[in-house]
Amino acid sequence: MPAVFISYRSHDSADIAAHIASELKNAIGKDRVFLASYDMAAGTPFPEILDARLAEAAVFIAVIGRAWLTDTDCKLLSANPGDFVRKEVAAAIAMDVPLIPVLVHGATMPTRNELPEDIAKLADFHGLRFTSDADHEVQLQRLITVTRKAIRGTQRVTARRRSGTTRLWIALTALLFLAIWRDTNIWAPYFGPGDLRSALHETAWVFYEPMGKYLDHKGNALYLVSARRIKEDIELIKQAGFTGVVTASSDGVMKEVPRIAKQYGLKVMMGIWNAGSHDEVYRAIRQQQYVDAYWIEADEVNATISRRALTNVLKRIRRRARHPAALSLAIDDYEEIDPNGTGDWLFPHATLTLRNRPENAPIINVDRDVDTFQKYISSMVELARPFEKEVVFNKVAYPYAGVKGASREQQSDFFCRLAARANDPQRSNRIKVSIIANGAFDAPWKQNKRFFPWDPFTGLISVRPLPPQNSAAGAAAIRCLAPSNE
Repeated sequence: MPAVFISYRSHDSADIAAHIASELKNAIGKDRVFLASYDMAAGTPFPEILDARLAEAAVFIAVIGRAWLTDTDCKLLSANPGDFVRKEVAAAIAMDVPLIPVLVHGATMPTRNELPEDIAKLADFHGLRFTSDADHEVQLQRLITVTRKAIRGTQRVTARRRSGTTRLWIALTALLFLAIWRDTNIWAPYFGPGDLRSALHETAWVFYEPMGKYLDHKGNALYLVSARRIKEDIELIKQAGFTGVVTASSDGVMKEVPRIAKQYGLKVMMGIWNAGSHDEVYRAIRQQQYVDAYWIEADEVNATISRRALTNVLKRIRRRARHPAALSLAIDDYEEIDPNGTGDWLFPHATLTLRNRPENAPIINVDRDVDTFQKYISSMVELARPFEKEVVFNKVAYPYAGVKGASREQQSDFFCRLAARANDPQRSNRIKVSIIANGAFDAPWKQNKRFFPWDPFTGLISVRPLPPQNSAAGAAAIRCLAPSNE
């Protein structure tokens, strides 16, 4: 079982990393040191082996040369979230593995400003400097000594944890017998099936992103809004008749949404945009007292994260926050996976092309689009029924501008007919289905080539004066999605 994991860049420090590994193997044992290029058999799955070795590691050594901040294509570390060295360091930090930076070839310790957010903590560790002068052997012996101490420290912590775990199991066993004796259930979930069903289907949800969102040149979201502006948005959502907000992420100022929404008596479904960001997941969990449920975006930025890793994040959130949670996937992706692995309910999202045929120009046709969405509903109901899962469609958008034939009246007609179709008993859906509109407000930040021309114009709540007929149509759409609970 490897005790030391050595991370390095092949174009930057392969020579000295191999030398360090050789000396450590001689000092603490050949099988207790892992160096990827030397200790992996050809044909083995690289990511899985790295994950397994990191989980076994008692010490993580990061060999850092002058070119460590760039990959083999000279791309900056901060611009490549899929970089394996970055993933290794991020995983070591997330797992609290003792980390020893070793600076070679005249390298200096990276600063927090030079590092991406998920590994910024690396800058806080004291590094050992290696030179090629006569002190080299002294420096190497110092590294061996520091590594041995770190291994012994980890072993003592592990032993204490095991001892504590034994005591914990004894205490939990006693509690379990006491619970059985008193006919109580201490393992009851935070939300029972009935509670979850009520929260999902009896809440008038709307998807919320502030209009002050921007995308930088790399496509990263920037929320250039204040908590005061978010408070004004939430007040408008409340006045419109919605009783719950679904946030796009837990990043930046968006972490303030749950607290503010609760001040207005709204339920909150908190989103996690980047499940690979330990910081965003941590921020989301810390808001648990204001949150009713969580969801994780399984597309976009998380497309490079394995489904297994997403499921692990989901389990972590449910365990730590004690709230229901679900992955949100494109509707076609549900055909390839076990629905039980996607969380407490099915949370698909589907995009309408607004075309009669792929080669045709887009045009609004409410009959066509409601019929198309009914097919999505039917397919998800059939998938959910054997698993007794609830179905909620996330981020359903329909424009009032930006495409031929669009208007507030057409937008209202679409949502009202869709809401009626979703639970029409004559269609034998057999499972209640709810719709979450995207979104509360327009998205001016989508006015670029990455999006459809109509994507900026899907907001249901207007923040500027409209002609009376348009204002009435928007209000009608909201009433269909947020009916009175009287």
